[in-house]
Amino acid sequence: MENKKEEYELLTVHGTPELKIRYRHADFSPKGSILFVHGICHGAWCWKHFMTYFSKNGYECFALNLRGHGDNDRSDLKGSRLSDYADDVKRCVDYCTAYCSKRGLLEKPFLLGHSMGGAVVQKYIGRYSDKVKGAVLFASATAPKMPWLKTILSLRKKNLRTAAQISWGIAKTDEEVAQSAFFDNKITSEEEIHQYHELLHKEAWRITFISLYLPYTKNHEVTIPVFVIGSDEDSYFPKKSLGKTADVYTCKENDKRKRLKILEGLCHDMMLDPKRERAAEAVLEFLEQNK
Repeated sequence: MENKKEEYELLTVHGTPELKIRYRHADFSPKGSILFVHGICHGAWCWKHFMTYFSKNGYECFALNLRGHGDNDRSDLKGSRLSDYADDVKRCVDYCTAYCSKRGLLEKPFLLGHSMGGAVVQKYIGRYSDKVKGAVLFASATAPKMPWLKTILSLRKKNLRTAAQISWGIAKTDEEVAQSAFFDNKITSEEEIHQYHELLHKEAWRITFISLYLPYTKNHEVTIPVFVIGSDEDSYFPKKSLGKTADVYTCKENDKRKRLKILEGLCHDMMLDPKRERAAEAVLEFLEQNK
């Protein structure tokens, strides 16, 4: 749901392509920062509630728009690859680190990536884990890559098929499609669903057909804290997928630095689910324990 009063600043990372970041400052002296990375067909808009929650808990919040998404020029989408999105994250991590440094916050940021954004974060930390304090794989694409055959077979399910059609740019983008595709009919507010479906858009063809089915990175032995979190009712990456990703990064349920947590009853877009505070609280606990 879009901010009616725009409770954020729109920052610009100059270069090619130009990238827009939504920023919300901490409500009191900041103790850390977070860079949110959205998933397929989304943009920085999807982090509205999380930016409010974490800024109130003392974190500088940055939500990037990957090239061709959200507040950015849509023409920059074209044939983007996962490596291009990882480059976007690199530029934005560097920008946010410098931005916070000028304001006296010398801590490295945490990265939080949702769905496809989780794959992008995995690709980034495989090369630049020393640049961030930790990574949250939030309802993330399965590590080390998504299984092509299983994805094809999943298209038999209506909501997964309609989500794929949205990403291909051929879906009838009505509100019912948006509701079933990413929210598993858990969001009942007509106003919210109307706004969300207006903001969803086509994804780069290389992403939907190639990049997500190749290994995101060969380096899974990162030493930074990693949190794999998702929901048992996620239509895309449910319990089995979360367990596989956790195994790749040696995350366990009772480990503070390499943690796995499976919530009950939330949809794929957990940050927009009516029960989203449960996910936010779990992430906050992880950040606080790994400051």
